[in-house]
Amino acid sequence: MSLLVSDWYHSVRQNEVALVAGESGLDRQVCRVHVVEKATFAAFLEGREIIFITGVALSQPAELLDIVKSCFQAGIAAVVVNLGGYIKTLPPEVSDYCNQVSLPLFTVPWHIHIETLMQKVFQMVADTEADQKALETAVLNAIQFPERQELYVNALRNHGYAPDWRYCVALAQSRDSSTPQQLLTEAQKYLEDQGMRALPLMLGATLVVLFANYSSEDVEEKLRELCTDLQTSLSLKELPLFAVGRCTKSVRCIQKSYTLADKILALQLRGQLPAELHAYNNLGIYKIVIGLENQDVLSEIHEEYLAPLQAYDRACGTDYVEFVRNYLKYDGQVHEISQKMFIHRNTVHYKIRKVEEILDCDLQRTDTKMYLLIAIISDQLQGKQP
Repeated sequence: MSLLVSDWYHSVRQNEVALVAGESGLDRQVCRVHVVEKATFAAFLEGREIIFITGVALSQPAELLDIVKSCFQAGIAAVVVNLGGYIKTLPPEVSDYCNQVSLPLFTVPWHIHIETLMQKVFQMVADTEADQKALETAVLNAIQFPERQELYVNALRNHGYAPDWRYCVALAQSRDSSTPQQLLTEAQKYLEDQGMRALPLMLGATLVVLFANYSSEDVEEKLRELCTDLQTSLSLKELPLFAVGRCTKSVRCIQKSYTLADKILALQLRGQLPAELHAYNNLGIYKIVIGLENQDVLSEIHEEYLAPLQAYDRACGTDYVEFVRNYLKYDGQVHEISQKMFIHRNTVHYKIRKVEEILDCDLQRTDTKMYLLIAIISDQLQGKQP
């Protein structure tokens, strides 16, 4: 949620503020306001400002265009020219340029105090930031206190997010630990530029995005596009890791979607999930482990199918747990396992027999493979708290 030039303009039209060029750029975002009287001052701009020009430092009218061009290159949101004092008339080349680059150009007569118009920007930016903070708090409450609906349902509804919409939580995290705040800033800008119904916030180093009324497939696609944009805009060495939870039936299930996405991201960060799996809907058998709420069942499977191998490895310095991971990954194909683990084919056969001996099982049985896979996945997730 950001303040747009159009929002400010509609709030000050009664102060004789006139839009004279660049109407197609009224959807530019506004974060701050400055007075600029020289083209060189543009070097101090951060972008997304509404700038005011009184002309007090102009030595000739042609300099006005230089100021506007320099400020546009710095990423400003709009220009307001104070007419009647130092600038008597607006040069047509300034209007032509603003129309060309879709930069909103306003004029205001000299008798109007520009401090009033600037103060309006400050006030509206502060109100917008307060609204954004309220939305972030509502999303956090929905994740942390799902049973306390009074903490988030009305707040989201008041900002246009209906309780009966479908919601989906998506997470992204860069391996570059120096970019958390930059992730949020760039994500906010990208999502707003794309006009998406999505609320971004940071939880530690993780970017959390609540998507409203999109399908899981749409969310995965949009998140992939967002991460690609983040990689480019922040010059990241690699694409941020990302995960998509399950789409909910209403606002009251946001926490469930977050928990699933959090578990998926945990596996992604450990490199223990196939690279192409990002969304809950595409997880296959991983759904069973990630979505299972009865941890006693997982513990029983772990104790029967994985704990004996782990104990044997610790006692004898062997690698049977890793062997089983590769056995399952390559579906028991001896040649593939041999190449991956750099061992002889005969050693693969020996290890298969040894695992069967330790676990008293048949590795070729489908149910054995299924239980082993569940045990390994649950072991990877062990200790991961929602």
